[in-house]
Amino acid sequence: MKILKKIKVFTDYVCPWCYLGHSRVKKLMKNLDFNIEIIHFPLHPNTPNKGLKLIELFNCSEKDLEFKNENMAALMKNEDIKFNYRTHTYNSRLAQEIGVWGYEIYKNFDIHDRFYEAYFIENKNLNDKNILIEVIEKSGLNIIEGEKVINKRLFKNKVDEHWSQSYQYRVTGVPTYVLNNRTLVGAQSYEVLEKFINVN
Repeated sequence: MKILKKIKVFTDYVCPWCYLGHSRVKKLMKNLDFNIEIIHFPLHPNTPNKGLKLIELFNCSEKDLEFKNENMAALMKNEDIKFNYRTHTYNSRLAQEIGVWGYEIYKNFDIHDRFYEAYFIENKNLNDKNILIEVIEKSGLNIIEGEKVINKRLFKNKVDEHWSQSYQYRVTGVPTYVLNNRTLVGAQSYEVLEKFINVN
C-alpha cells in the first residue's frame, strides 16, 4: 500500500497570501497524490470582535492601502481568483474553530473555500455568528450542530493545539508548508510547490 506524503499547511483565513496559496494547493491536489493537513495560525489574534481598519493595522495611508489592494487584485486576477478590495481585517478565531470541525469531523474541504470567499470576496466579518452560520450552510453542513460548536466552543482546544504547533514549528508567517524536515514559506508559485512536494 502506497503511503502518501502529508503536507502541513499553516494558514489563516484573513491572510491574502494564504488565499492565494490555497488556490495553488488545490490545483496541485488535482495533479499529484498527497495528503494535506491544515494547521490554523494566529495571524492577528488580538483583532477586536468588530474588526480593525487595515490602515491602522498596517499604519499606512488610504492611498497606500489602495496601492496594496491594487497589487493584490492583480495577483488574484492572474490566478483567476475573485477578490474585492479590503478595508478591514477581522478576528478569525471562531472561523478557525468551525473550519477544524468541518474538516476533521466531516472531511469537508470546501469549508475553507467558503471562509476565504466570505472574507476576500464578500468582505464579511468572520467573527460574526451569522456569517459563520452562512458559511456552514453553504458548505452543506448541519446548521444546528454548527451553532452548538460555536456557542459551546467545542473545538476551542483543537485550535489551541493548532496554535501550539505553530510555535513548535517556529512558524512566524503564513502560508508555511512543512513536509518531513523541510519548510517552505510564502505564497510560492505552482512550480515551486510542485518541486517541494516531489523532492524525496
